[in-house]
Amino acid sequence: MQRFEAYGFRKHAHLHFFAAWSVFYGPEFEMRDTTGKLKEICRAPDPEADRFQAFRDRFDSFSMKAA
Repeated sequence: MQRFEAYGFRKHAHLHFFAAWSVFYGPEFEMRDTTGKLKEICRAPDPEADRFQAFRDRFDSFSMKAA
């Protein structure tokens, strides 16, 4: 969760999603997006809620095997 806090995510609900995904998909799962879009979304200057929704939308758009 610390790495997502470093991206500026502060809401507990968002951090819980990231924690669950990290457990299920493995550490640094966002790095497995070969286009780099997930990382780009995390670093964007947009409001947290907008970035979280964009992250979820992108994450849902491709399949990733569980770790």
